[in-house]
Amino acid sequence: MKKYFPIGYEYIIELKLMIGLILFSLFINFSILMQIVSCKNSLFYHGKYIPKHIMPDYVELAEGSQVVFVLIIFLAIGMIASHYRYHYKGTKSIYTMKRLKNPKELHYRCLVVPVLSILGSLVAIYGMLFLNFALYLYIVPDYAMNEGQLKMLLQSMQDIRFYFIH
Repeated sequence: MKKYFPIGYEYIIELKLMIGLILFSLFINFSILMQIVSCKNSLFYHGKYIPKHIMPDYVELAEGSQVVFVLIIFLAIGMIASHYRYHYKGTKSIYTMKRLKNPKELHYRCLVVPVLSILGSLVAIYGMLFLNFALYLYIVPDYAMNEGQLKMLLQSMQDIRFYFIH
């Protein structure tokens, strides 16, 4: 793991923070699934559908559920600055890095983990949104949901507030 961080860098704290945030975001996404099940159960009384009761739109239930992944992206951008700045502190001379055989070693060590974190977060954001959406469509009966759920989701994903407000 050391080869993906600046030489001598204390990466354990960053690694634990990222793992903690990922676990927390998975917990939030699991709670969205529980909220979907709870709302679905409220549509029924003694196993029979209550007429004219409609499930809340998926967009309402999922709004803000991806905020931790967005936080990871901003944290990763800060990691890039931190990794580059690390080479200019004290005895960690930038000149040592520039004298290595591979001239791209500095950039490799400063960018790999943050860029992978950003890409992983983007995959997780959209993966969890669509996984939960698929479960929403599977769990909720057609007669109990509004039409155009996918269209609403795709329109909401274009609005940055969707990822933060809840």
